[in-house]
Amino acid sequence: MTMPTIQTDGNPLAGLGLENVPDGLPEGTYPGNLYDVKVIDHKGEKTGKKSLVFTYKVNNPGHVTHGETIDDFKSCNADDSNQQKRFLKMRLESLGVPESRFSDPTWMQAVIGLDVFFTVKKNGQYTNVSKVERRGMAASNGTPTGNVANGTASASGDISSLL
Repeated sequence: MTMPTIQTDGNPLAGLGLENVPDGLPEGTYPGNLYDVKVIDHKGEKTGKKSLVFTYKVNNPGHVTHGETIDDFKSCNADDSNQQKRFLKMRLESLGVPESRFSDPTWMQAVIGLDVFFTVKKNGQYTNVSKVERRGMAASNGTPTGNVANGTASASGDISSLL
């Protein structure tokens, strides 16, 4: 049996440009959509704790970041601090989930695919989604808010009709 020849000279990674690839999304505001929402159960020192994970996907054809995703973790436990609960509540409201539907799990499927703008901020070693706004939908009176032509339209209405 003949063994394959392993090339040891040269670096197969040379010339790939890996040094120019950013670590995650750079800071900025991106057009995209809410790609997924799931609940995760933590392991290790956080065993017994849960988080909601919102995954956003960049939708900017022709741009280097098109198709990239970022996860936004929000703690969702009865013993969370009021600050943690406020962060979660603000995120749900920014997606149009009315407070009356927070305990109804159908909101999770209803928000997947929503067009949004999301803002990425770096805080030391962490990259976070600091803000999410819905876009491209009509306001409750039927008129778009923002500028539809340049993709800045947004809506503040809830998603009750989708639930």
